[in-house]
Amino acid sequence: MVRVSEYPKAICTFMLVLFILICFGACGIEAQTRRIPPDEMAALGEIAEQLGKKDWNLNLNHCDENFNWYTPIVPTRISNSTVNCNCSSADECHISAIDLSRNYLRGSLPPEWASTKLEYMSFESNMFNGTVPAELGNLVDLLYLNFNSNNLTGELPKEFSNLINLRELSRLSSNNLNGKLPSFQSCKQLRILELEASGFEGPIPSDISLLRNLTEIRITDLNGGASEFPKLENMTALEKLMLRNCDISGTIPVYLASFPLKVLDLSFNRLEGNISNFDGATRLQYM
Repeated sequence: MVRVSEYPKAICTFMLVLFILICFGACGIEAQTRRIPPDEMAALGEIAEQLGKKDWNLNLNHCDENFNWYTPIVPTRISNSTVNCNCSSADECHISAIDLSRNYLRGSLPPEWASTKLEYMSFESNMFNGTVPAELGNLVDLLYLNFNSNNLTGELPKEFSNLINLRELSRLSSNNLNGKLPSFQSCKQLRILELEASGFEGPIPSDISLLRNLTEIRITDLNGGASEFPKLENMTALEKLMLRNCDISGTIPVYLASFPLKVLDLSFNRLEGNISNFDGATRLQYM
């Protein structure tokens, strides 16, 4: 028979056990709700198989346990092999970033990326060939895109106009793309636009003037298609302007002197006249 004095001790023990069970239950629920959706994991598996990536453990599908997806910190290593994910709420996690820079991967770009909610994508310095998949236009959450230094060919698909949240297109440079230089007029959030030696044809589209948030423009080595100096007067935050070898004719606009420019490169064009009023451009470091 339990004595009256033992009731407080029994109640405390019961409450402690109940608290532990609740904590473990909450942890279990959190672990379940932090899972990456099966369709995104399946897409990642298809991508890994196509690219020959055997160092990703795809049996781990919780957003906070995939440390094997990160490139080890090795001072002499310059390649990257990183997959990241984030959780916008307690029960919604998605693959948000993939960086496979300098892995010298071959083959075509997998269209399966379109099944993810990527915000960051970089394939810089690989050996991808073929065309850019139109499916990548479905990545409407994408903020950063870098295809620099590959062997991509063909025209940029019109579906790229769906990337309305893109902040940095850095870069499509050093590929073998062709066709007219895209306007990116729907990408009004763009801050950085780098299209150096990408293979595109001129002229520079007039509606580039709609990209008023740009702080950096690098367009070089356009094939054919002469143009007048693009209308940039509304890009008052512009700090770096490189329009080299773009077959631009006419005079250099005076409003450039009022911009906070640090870099200005207009070389190898057919411009004429004097560069006026640049004495006040105190931030200019290279011209």
